Amino acid sequence: MTVRRRGANPQRTGWVPESVPGSLQLEWYKPFEAFISQKVQVIAADGLLFIATARGLYAIDAETGEQKWVYATDMPLGHSPTVVDGVAYVGCLDRRMHAIDAKTGKGIWISEPAGAGFATNPVVEEGKVFAGNRDGIFYAFDAATGRTLWTFQTELRLPILYSAAYRNGTLYFAGNDMHAYALEAATGRQLWKSQKLPGACFNSWWPVIYRDRVILTGSSNYRGHGQPHTIGGFLFLEDQAIFRSNEKQSGWGGALAMDADVPWTSDAQRPTLDRRPPGTWQPQP
Repeated sequence: MTVRRRGANPQRTGWVPESVPGSLQLEWYKPFEAFISQKVQVIAADGLLFIATARGLYAIDAETGEQKWVYATDMPLGHSPTVVDGVAYVGCLDRRMHAIDAKTGKGIWISEPAGAGFATNPVVEEGKVFAGNRDGIFYAFDAATGRTLWTFQTELRLPILYSAAYRNGTLYFAGNDMHAYALEAATGRQLWKSQKLPGACFNSWWPVIYRDRVILTGSSNYRGHGQPHTIGGFLFLEDQAIFRSNEKQSGWGGALAMDADVPWTSDAQRPTLDRRPPGTWQPQP
């Protein structure tokens, strides 16, 4: 089974067995006229690269950069696709989830419209496609037909812009109501909901499931003092509010995805959520 997604696996740890050794050299490049969102990552599967744009999904040859096909959409795609068994699943701001033949670019199905656009990377597990929506509702679709199987409404129905993670039949995500949720993947039943979390929103990334902990990165809309912290010229304000108890502290306040065999470095001021009920704060030494 071929599965390619953001975060490398359903737990979103970012770890893959492949490595790229030696000195890297430019092989080819391809300009895109269509806008590519800052959320989008290139997804590689079966010798192709898949790029979600404001005009649809592009597939290009990984060796040559030759464009193989374009699946055009009237509205921008909201995030990267997930490719499973020759099918690319991607959410769109047209309020629908799309399933596309990854080899030919032909559409397989389009879901019924949701209440708003999809701006999350779908999780595809158990024969289902899971994705949160900007309408504050989490959706599960049948991967074969696109039929809506169940929906789950968050407390305040604020946007879900944070892609979900999955492990052992459970989905984990956070909404902009500032709660983290654990849902039963088969039914959508809520297993637990965290207390209200610090920060202003969850608008990028996804949870990482590390051992029996769920690690989340939130955002703060404001900075208490000083110049914005930058890495390589990019504004980097993500993660500060959720991990630091004192927002006036400066510097990096986030988390790094690491191999599960490497001990997690943390302190009592960087809490994580227990993966099991009731999902309350569990500071780790």
